[in-house]
Amino acid sequence: MTGSTQTQEIRALNFSLALTVLFAGGAVVIALFSDSGTMTLEAITSGIDIVLDHGVLLAGECVGAIVDAVRDLLHPDPVEDAHLVVIHSGISFVLSVVFGQWMRRTGVRIASPLVQAEAQLWIIDGWMALGACAAFVVSMLLGRLGTIPASARTGENIA
Repeated sequence: MTGSTQTQEIRALNFSLALTVLFAGGAVVIALFSDSGTMTLEAITSGIDIVLDHGVLLAGECVGAIVDAVRDLLHPDPVEDAHLVVIHSGISFVLSVVFGQWMRRTGVRIASPLVQAEAQLWIIDGWMALGACAAFVVSMLLGRLGTIPASARTGENIA
């Protein structure tokens, strides 16, 4: 690897870290204002990405997410402002996929498997954010129909 290629690799990875920190901060703020377990998990995942990208920690976070989802199904807990979650996750989807594509092209151009792997993680995170966005949109729509008590339904007693 040449000096120029290594510099480009380090620049791409530093940019990735900065964007991860930005997303983590945004997720923490949205989680605090929306009282959303999903956004809390997003903040935790971003924190794990910042500190250490380790399979055991990610597996533990997935188990925690499943347990939290089952708890919410058994004991619905309305989210305070689901619109914030939809906006954040929608923006996260777009930025993550666009950034991931940029990193992928950079990784291919400089022949860096590390940058290409990081790009794939950004793209996967983007699609996960779109899944969360879609789930909250559907939940909000179902709550408006009044037929199904949904997690994102706010300001009403669910009987």
